[in-house]
Amino acid sequence: MTQSYGTQYHTYPCFSEEMGPEGAFKRFTAFPGPAEVYQMALFGIPKVAPLTGEKITQEMVIPYLESAVTEIEMSLGMSLSPVTHFHSEDRIEGVFESNFMGIRLQSWPATEITAVRLKFPHSNTATPYQTYTIPSNWIYLRKNKMNIVAAIGAVAVSTDNSASVSAGGIFTYISGFGRGAYQPGTIEIVYKAGFEHDKMPSSVADLIKTWAAHRFLTDMLPILFPTSSTNVSIDAVSQGVTYNIPQTLAQRLELMEKKKAELSAALVKQFSRTLKTTYFGA
Repeated sequence: MTQSYGTQYHTYPCFSEEMGPEGAFKRFTAFPGPAEVYQMALFGIPKVAPLTGEKITQEMVIPYLESAVTEIEMSLGMSLSPVTHFHSEDRIEGVFESNFMGIRLQSWPATEITAVRLKFPHSNTATPYQTYTIPSNWIYLRKNKMNIVAAIGAVAVSTDNSASVSAGGIFTYISGFGRGAYQPGTIEIVYKAGFEHDKMPSSVADLIKTWAAHRFLTDMLPILFPTSSTNVSIDAVSQGVTYNIPQTLAQRLELMEKKKAELSAALVKQFSRTLKTTYFGA
């Protein structure tokens, strides 16, 4: 299989085959819902606002969960649920030819290439573009890098007015336009990225819950704990109680922020591109 993980390959562990029912421990879990975030955020914390008596409900978590998902996708440049992306790439002389130059797809984890097309404008056709769809047999996808690996031979498939489906035909088609060494936006890649609903790595689900719970608690804690001390005075008798709540809650938020960073780093290291640098000198 060169162009799709499908049901045979998993996004995690990368390149692993369908394993069937899991054993003693679970690698995968379903996409977390509001109830799971609610339980994580308010475990051991009152669910009622002391000043108004209003209950803190699970429905209040929904906007924070939706916002957390979007923020994770924007911050890490990934897709948490399956999404179809359109990726345009400039053609530089030699691409898909002798040097087999790969193209890095932007959103990860990429799971399937739907189509790779070469688009040439101002052609003598009924549509503004003439397209050449590269056969899926020649598409190679690994770790968000897509290559075309055609060498010799042909396949008996022709779509989208393809000029040819032979290995030699694609190179002739590219070079035949004679537009120079650089052609902007000529390559179009349609691909899917994201985790299946019930095949999400447990650490990714944990990151979503932690991110949403952190945002939720940041807004809710001042409401749930508006005071940090209590004083009672009767005539000459005075009693006072001071709670260390602000410091305790601040520490909890700090630990959740640290957990977010650690889970994000592990996720990026596994699926995306990382670059480690070291500085030597005074």
